[in-house]
Amino acid sequence: FNEVQSLRGAGNERGTSNTTGFDYLLDDGWSTNITYQQSHLKQRNHHEQDDRTNRNAVSASINKTNEIIEYSSKLEYRKDSGLDRRRQWLTTNRLAYKLDDSLRLQGKFNYSQSYDYVNAEQDAKFIDSAIGFAYRPWDNNQWALFGRYNYFFDESSNGQVGYGTAYDQKSHIFSMEGVYKHSAKWEYAVKTAYRKSETKFGALGNIWFDSSALFAATQIRYDLINKWHVLGEYRMLDVKDGGTKSGVLFGVDYDITQNFRIGVGYNFTDFSDDLTQQDYRYKGFYLNFVGYF
Repeated sequence: FNEVQSLRGAGNERGTSNTTGFDYLLDDGWSTNITYQQSHLKQRNHHEQDDRTNRNAVSASINKTNEIIEYSSKLEYRKDSGLDRRRQWLTTNRLAYKLDDSLRLQGKFNYSQSYDYVNAEQDAKFIDSAIGFAYRPWDNNQWALFGRYNYFFDESSNGQVGYGTAYDQKSHIFSMEGVYKHSAKWEYAVKTAYRKSETKFGALGNIWFDSSALFAATQIRYDLINKWHVLGEYRMLDVKDGGTKSGVLFGVDYDITQNFRIGVGYNFTDFSDDLTQQDYRYKGFYLNFVGYF
């Protein structure tokens, strides 16, 4: 396959990208992909001249899918030259394994390392790895248990923008959640998570401080007619040296299919139940998507 894109970014950023690659289906559910991308980017500077960056990238991936296992792995290398001189390695890896009709295991390992040869302060490193389980007894649909361990490392460059880029973190996160369906109408859930973490703000240089936290929540769900559900949740977050916050969340869900649910709600607290997110920007409406496997 071949794909050509015309790129237009914020301000005066313009460019073109040409991607060539192939997919190959192997035996017994295996497939592979190799892709090569060549991009030319330019941005008009204050001298009314174009600053150009050329990017070359190559990636390879392999995938396996059957009734027992779902596996994917991808490795990519990028090289920027011209205005930006940067090298970047990236890999994404995911595995889901069905031990039996009741127990599933799932893991991931995502890694990115960037080296900037113009300004070393633009170097960046990112790791998001996790292993977890989902236990749903095949002969009892009243209860389920979920657990996960997540190692998260994010050291962003000065050039990145967006939520979470003002600080770096390295975190070990342990979480557990239990769900119990009391009757055809009522369902209860309890979730707890602990984060052993250190955080560093850009203005503080290399000074890391303890940002460990404990999260806990209880949820009540009521099934209405015609596949509608309403829920209420009380949640609490206790941050070391940062105090304790608590509040409620309400939502409404609808079953699109037997295995897929969509919902909308309002979070009255300003924190997230995802403990990799250490800022307080989460008060307001939210969308929720849930898939069952």
